[in-house]
Amino acid sequence: MALRRALAMDRIGDVGSGPARVLSVALSAESAELQALQGTRLSPVPEQGPWDAALAGGVLLEGEGATVGLEVALATRPMDFDAVRVRLGALERTQVAVALVRAGEVVALSERAVLESPGKGAYGRFDFTSVPRPEEPLDGIRILFAAKDAVGTAVGACAASVLDLDQNPLLWSLPAPEEGRRVTCDGASLEGVAISGEVHGRIRIPEPLQGLEGAQLVVSVGVPERFQPYDGRLRVELRAASGVVLARDLEIGPLQELSVPIPRAPEVTVHLVGEQPGRRVAVLGNARAVRGLGSGRTVLLISSDTHRYDHLSCSAGAAAVVTPALDALAARGMRFDNCWATTNVTTPSHVALLTGLHPAETAVIDNRMGITPEVTSLAEVFSSAGFETAAFVSVPHLREEVSGLSQGFERFYEARTHDLDLSERLPALEETLERTAGRDRFLWLHLFDAHAPYEPPAAFLTPAESPADEEPLPEWARPTWEPETDSAWELAQRYRGEVQYLDDALARVLAHPSLAGATIAFTADHGESLGGHGIWFDHQGLYPDTLHVPMILAGPGIPVGLSDPRSVQQSWIPRTLALAVLGDDAGLPGEDLLGEEPAKARFALASGATQASIEEGGDLLILDLVDAPERRGLPTRPLHGHRLFHLERDPACIVDVARVEPLRALKLRRKLITWLRGAARPGLVRLASLSEADEAQLAALGYGSGATGSSTGAREWFPPSCDCPECARLR
Repeated sequence: MALRRALAMDRIGDVGSGPARVLSVALSAESAELQALQGTRLSPVPEQGPWDAALAGGVLLEGEGATVGLEVALATRPMDFDAVRVRLGALERTQVAVALVRAGEVVALSERAVLESPGKGAYGRFDFTSVPRPEEPLDGIRILFAAKDAVGTAVGACAASVLDLDQNPLLWSLPAPEEGRRVTCDGASLEGVAISGEVHGRIRIPEPLQGLEGAQLVVSVGVPERFQPYDGRLRVELRAASGVVLARDLEIGPLQELSVPIPRAPEVTVHLVGEQPGRRVAVLGNARAVRGLGSGRTVLLISSDTHRYDHLSCSAGAAAVVTPALDALAARGMRFDNCWATTNVTTPSHVALLTGLHPAETAVIDNRMGITPEVTSLAEVFSSAGFETAAFVSVPHLREEVSGLSQGFERFYEARTHDLDLSERLPALEETLERTAGRDRFLWLHLFDAHAPYEPPAAFLTPAESPADEEPLPEWARPTWEPETDSAWELAQRYRGEVQYLDDALARVLAHPSLAGATIAFTADHGESLGGHGIWFDHQGLYPDTLHVPMILAGPGIPVGLSDPRSVQQSWIPRTLALAVLGDDAGLPGEDLLGEEPAKARFALASGATQASIEEGGDLLILDLVDAPERRGLPTRPLHGHRLFHLERDPACIVDVARVEPLRALKLRRKLITWLRGAARPGLVRLASLSEADEAQLAALGYGSGATGSSTGAREWFPPSCDCPECARLR
């Protein structure tokens, strides 16, 4: 019988020394070591005025451009310090960063911070844990101030008074266990602890498992690249009461999986050894006791972000797109021709995809929100059943501290700074397929290539001439991510190219030998509008353009070559996979896609809870939950107004028949409102704290702030009573 049990981990030992001051420099306008950068004027901080006393005697920086800065001449080696602290101030909200300079070139640049309090002194810390050629002295250190808001805005007056170089224990740069955060290495977050040369990891082994015959102690260890020892050497040892049970040299970057027969001892300690005690740091996680490999079952869930249903060449009414890999997957399984998403935005839809809960239930309604641990995810269900679990996501707003979707995943491979192309995402998946071959495992692969901006490799663009009579896109309809492009035909061609590109990559993945006999689910979080209803290259609104998504299931016990026309929802996947693979739904909500349930009403909630919809019996009613002013060519929509469409005879939803069939519209409206009023479940949503870079990334992808009202807690999607003109008219 296979055994797979997570083991508790903590740390023992103390950091041997605290922070050490390497150098302190008082900054003043008269100092010979200070040089103004181009466009910057230096002068003493005025004794009178708005400046904090902590900045007295310092240097004032002024200029007319969007940046100002100064350089402090310092001939110090990067290996002698790992943090720069500067006493700073600004009269307006201002960005600030620190750069290390050698031979006139910037060799390391810190992350940006923001000065919030006008005139107040702030003592900012800027970390430099890894610098090229650390043994070679620097020429200087630059302090750079930039305007907080729009490009081209002149930065206000800034000040600096003290610059310190510190040597801190590197362990302080990683989360402590009590912070409740996962640790990250090589782009993967995992449950575990950070350790150092002075602070050791400890794995506790319950008595029934101590010395268990045939059982292995398995643990992952890695050194993030930014903590590479300057001598390049690092060794890890696992020790029990009997002595060292394993010793291994560590590579910098990738996680390594260590395995030893489980010792007859209450604990195993994990030590880092080497010549530089202050420079030894590693991530330790996913400790578990394992006996046997299980039956080798594999479950692979693939979500293609922003993928329309008609962009599979096997779909009914398919666009001019070629997707042989996904067509082949559908041919050896089931294709659901009438599958709808629960929303039109990435994070809420993926929360539904992994939990079975509707966005109206979790109150996760935009990409700035995530789920709390109270929610049970599909990954947790499979992990509890002894499966190894790993996820591979391609956008920063799905990372664990934003979305909360890491729960249940032993390794959660993230995108930290930018959305990832297939070529950047697939290597980690392929390594995992090799490493875990033969074991029970649940894997989630998220692909972002079909999402704007559309930039497929040229080889995947179908050669064709644009229509001679094509009208150029009006300026308001041009995408924010490519405002110079006025050809809707060209953009649609590129969208199809992205789909063909990801299909080609999936062909290689699906052909992997270890996926033979796997249970595979393919779907999308939402679709994309290609001009319908005046919505161009975006996924606003709750029309079929954004809600109708592809869905394919293939694997043992799943009918082969079947096209299912029933009305289903993408959020039913968790319960379906649990039943199909484990034979138990584990209490997950939703329906079984492989069962014979009758068609049900399907509900959707738009990004930011601006709209809700119900589809039942081929009728689609869309209800506006907020006043919607005219925007980018879209008409004004009144609060609680609604529209009704007959999908069978009007699949593009061109003709609103709400006034023609008022009783049918009113019946659906009441059913939708009743559902909205009873949907929310308190305590399942959290609001993420996004950095300025995160917000800029979301804005570049076309996501506004979105949310309305409070961002946490139970939601009131529709008030108990309402006196708005629309509600009064329908009483």
